[in-house]
Amino acid sequence: MSPPSRQDVLAEIARRFPSELRTPVLKALNFYGARPSEPERERVQLAILERSQGDADKLRLLVEQAKKDYRSVLGTSPPGPLSAMPREASPPDPLSALRRGVTTVRPTEREDEPRWVQVFIGICLCIPVLSWGVISMAIGVVGAAWCRRIAWDLDRPRHARVVACAGVTLGCYAVIALVLSGLALV
Repeated sequence: MSPPSRQDVLAEIARRFPSELRTPVLKALNFYGARPSEPERERVQLAILERSQGDADKLRLLVEQAKKDYRSVLGTSPPGPLSAMPREASPPDPLSALRRGVTTVRPTEREDEPRWVQVFIGICLCIPVLSWGVISMAIGVVGAAWCRRIAWDLDRPRHARVVACAGVTLGCYAVIALVLSGLALV
């Protein structure tokens, strides 16, 4: 038997959830497996989908549980009681955003941010330090925010996100070089 694939996960989402919830469910599921310490991404995601039984709230809780100990959703260790998890302490439900009319679902835990993006954010934020002024500050902050947004686009492969962040960073430096050279001519 071959290991589960991404297509298996997508098929299971399509089988268990209505079409309007599929994208938010996929985004919530993608919170598991983004870090190297979270192994067997597809296998764990399939177990989460099976145990959620089509309930988006339960799926979110299972993802949180898997991030702490993935074995608990696989059944290789005793699962923690989902009902005992405090509702107040957990982050807002990203799947309920669709019900409230919000079209973008943002992750709420900063600790899950990919570490590689911090390099690009730092490089972008060096622009205002290297060249003083409101324009350079705006370019640096916009570049850093753009890199962070790209990093959270978990629908794209990691290497594509890294290349996109590198492009944004280089673009910011190119713009600031053009602005500074234009100011030097004045």
